[in-house]
Amino acid sequence: MLRSSASERDLPETWKAARRRAFPDASAGPSDGGTSPGSGLAKRLVLRVGTYHGKIFDLPPVKIAPVPSAPIPVLIGGHSDAALRRAARLGDGWLRGGGDLPGLLARLDEQRRRAGTAGRPFEVHVISADAYTVDGVRRLAEQGVTDVIVGFRWPYRPGPDPEPLEHKITQLRRFADSVIAKVPG
Repeated sequence: MLRSSASERDLPETWKAARRRAFPDASAGPSDGGTSPGSGLAKRLVLRVGTYHGKIFDLPPVKIAPVPSAPIPVLIGGHSDAALRRAARLGDGWLRGGGDLPGLLARLDEQRRRAGTAGRPFEVHVISADAYTVDGVRRLAEQGVTDVIVGFRWPYRPGPDPEPLEHKITQLRRFADSVIAKVPG
C-alpha cells in the first residue's frame, strides 16, 4: 500500500545506511535524497528484500522472488518535459502512447544529451498504427524505435471482452506471418 511516509529523522539508522548504499547519488531525486518516485527505486528494489520510505510514497517490506538474473529494464512513459527528463535520466527506455513521434524523439534526445546518458543503451517503445505493416515498422525503426506495441481488440469497450480466444490467436498468427517474420530482428 502506498501512503504518506515518515520523515527522514524518524527512520532508523540501519535504514538510512541501507538507503545510502542503494541511492549513492543523492542528486538522483529532487529534495529527499534520491528517494522520490522515479529516482531509480524500481531498479534498486530488485534486492532480495527491501522497503521504501520517501516524501511521497511509503512501501512496506517487498520481496522479489525469484530474484532476476539480470537487471529489469525500467521504462518511463509520458510526453511532458518532466517525464522526458525523468526517462532520459533514470530510465532504460521510454514508452510513447501517442503524439508527434519525431518531435517527442527530438525532445527526448535533447534530454538524454543534457543528462549525459545519450551514449548508454536505451529502448523506445511505441504504440503506432505503423506497427501493423512491415514498411511501417521499418519507418519506426529508422526513427529510433526499438519496440512496438500492438493490440487486436478495441481496449475501450466497456464490459467483458466478447472476442473468442480462437479469433485472437488467428490474428496473432496472421501478424506473426505477415509482419514479424518479415522484419529483420
